[in-house]
Amino acid sequence: MHHVCEKILEKYQLRNTKKQKQRFRTFLIDQLENEGIHAEEERIKRHVNVVIGNPQKAEVFLTAHYDTCALLPFPNYVIPNDFMGFVLSQLLMVIALIVPIVILGNVLAMLISFPEFIDRNLTTLLLLVECAWVYYGVGNPHTANDNTSGVITVISILLALSNDQREKVCVVLFDNEEKGLLGSKAFSKKYPDVRASKIVLNFDCVSDGDTFFFFPSKGVEKDTLLENIILTSYVPDDGKEVRINHGFGYYPSDNNRFKKSYGICALKKGLAFYSMGRIHTWRDTVFEEKNIKILIDGTVRFIQQA
Repeated sequence: MHHVCEKILEKYQLRNTKKQKQRFRTFLIDQLENEGIHAEEERIKRHVNVVIGNPQKAEVFLTAHYDTCALLPFPNYVIPNDFMGFVLSQLLMVIALIVPIVILGNVLAMLISFPEFIDRNLTTLLLLVECAWVYYGVGNPHTANDNTSGVITVISILLALSNDQREKVCVVLFDNEEKGLLGSKAFSKKYPDVRASKIVLNFDCVSDGDTFFFFPSKGVEKDTLLENIILTSYVPDDGKEVRINHGFGYYPSDNNRFKKSYGICALKKGLAFYSMGRIHTWRDTVFEEKNIKILIDGTVRFIQQA
């Protein structure tokens, strides 16, 4: 792994507050300048994306979100390619959010004599506090998979490309994905041509799982030529697998802001579903370099053919 990426993994996994994100951006831009690669901050309203390359001229966009989430007591469990699994996973998340708060509210109401208004609305107030924590709570210091893995992947790909290949590519690190895909929304509005017609490969949570899933947008789901390029470019190593998702699939990341995009993630195969766990908790520490190498090599081949 390149020394720039090693430092990101060692020292810059926490990118939650404005100061933490600014510290990371300054480090990355300075380090890339030392490698002869120009990167710059692009502020669109309250969102600060990092852009490497020319959005007006690039043919392929490699993207990942660099912001990180608040530390939660339970993982964001994701089942993105099976409808019943998706419904069950979302139901589990709702239960995990609501049930402990209802229990806590009732226990506090029995132990403490609150004023009438608070007593009537205690559970609601606690739920509001919990929702605020999800968005604005103390940042998770362990973000190896979500999404330090995506950041390192796109930076590693950039460093692996020749100068001629870099002319075809624009790398964008999006801000505020965790708050609702806000950085990518702002970027896609500023560059409508990119939103409508450019190929976007978005890497989000790619280091903890043995099966790489490519989730196509509607604009590319019937593009058999592009699908063949992907399948011939990304060659899995021992124990790994590459799949393009067909049928139901919803991967809630920045790829959803673009019409010709693939959302790329690594999932684990269980008894019934392919899934992702650990993220948003202190257990998000798995960073399998083999995964990153497969994606680097595959994307270099993809750019050569695209």
